[in-house]
Amino acid sequence: MLNCYTGSNYKKRHIFTDYARKEYELWFNTTWTELLKFLSQNNGFWGYDDSGKAKKGTITLTKYAVELQYTHNGKNINSTLPKNCTLSIFESNTSSKTREEVFSKFIRQNLDRNPVYNDAKKKCAIAAAEGLAKELNTNLNYDAGLPRFLRIHDFEYYYAKTTTTGIEIYKVPSLNSFKKNIFIESIVSSVPDKQANILTTIKNRKTGKSLVLRNECRFSHGQFNGTPEAKMYYEHNGSLLVIYESL
Repeated sequence: MLNCYTGSNYKKRHIFTDYARKEYELWFNTTWTELLKFLSQNNGFWGYDDSGKAKKGTITLTKYAVELQYTHNGKNINSTLPKNCTLSIFESNTSSKTREEVFSKFIRQNLDRNPVYNDAKKKCAIAAAEGLAKELNTNLNYDAGLPRFLRIHDFEYYYAKTTTTGIEIYKVPSLNSFKKNIFIESIVSSVPDKQANILTTIKNRKTGKSLVLRNECRFSHGQFNGTPEAKMYYEHNGSLLVIYESL
């Protein structure tokens, strides 16, 4: 997304680490504190057993550490973390499997409605989305990858797709026509509930119509696991007809 909007050459960007590291660490610290509280109130243990998929996960509180264990088809993957775990220690001493199949499952089952957890997550989302929107606005480059992002090429062409109601055919403008008629009216951050979003409003000078694209910047494989992705959607009632011509 960044490379398309700005012409940069990032190989990877992490919306929380790169734009809101302090808030990201506070979000993790809050999560860890809530985990320890839960374990102390439940005999030092949490777990699930999905026998249908031959997998299970457990978190065990010992005298000096917290043990995360994931079992799949009889094979175990373990991660051992200190009680005073930090985000950096967590990232260095867990695997993608113990993060996704154990830690994030605990969050989903026990913290999704926890106001303390959600407040920390929302503050991180707000700071991160604002930071990303600032970079996109500051370095926006129409001649870089933005036309490619919208599938605009040197020459006009036709685009067809099938839907439940039939076949739709569009004429996609050439690069020169695109630059004359289509522009980005705004790029803003948005955090409904606790989801970090980027809203891009694209406007057609000839028709006056607008299209709002929503990029949801979120983890795909569990909280605190891997690099969040920017999944793109149309806002409600959005249409490609703002950019393309229906035939």
